[in-house]
Amino acid sequence: MADSREQRILQQRAEQLARPDDTIMVGHLLPVVEFRLAQEVYAFELVQVKKVVPVSALVALPGAPSFVAGITHFSGQILSVVDLRSFFELPMPKNDSRQKLMILRDRDMQMAVLAEEILGVRELEEQRLQTGLPTLTGVRERYLKGVSPDQTIVLDVAKILTDERLIVDQA
Repeated sequence: MADSREQRILQQRAEQLARPDDTIMVGHLLPVVEFRLAQEVYAFELVQVKKVVPVSALVALPGAPSFVAGITHFSGQILSVVDLRSFFELPMPKNDSRQKLMILRDRDMQMAVLAEEILGVRELEEQRLQTGLPTLTGVRERYLKGVSPDQTIVLDVAKILTDERLIVDQA
């Protein structure tokens, strides 16, 4: 008899715990890697950042657009390195001693971007990201995923990697 009473109590508790609680609003958390460019904080989704490494030898590409910092060798591959400051028409700092390379990926595409400073990894509430801000115009607006309440600008890697200015025609 005691076993059936305990089973009933446990069943009631399980049902209560399984019931959705309207007072708790848990949104989708978006893990991001934050970095600094031109005194602003930007971020990429963590799943799209393969690795962060120190800047090693960059080989310049004559005739390349100004935003292409060069190419580098990483894990057996030659990757294009894009300077987002130039790509987004942001001011260029004088001292680049803390620069890092962020290796980005989306499906089969990879490239590296320069970051002035890596700030770390954190989670943002995806539903709190604002899109279409009047203060973000021009080239940065095209690659915007959203802006967090504390003004972290989350960029969309897929949009950057598929930009026609970054695609090399091999014909």
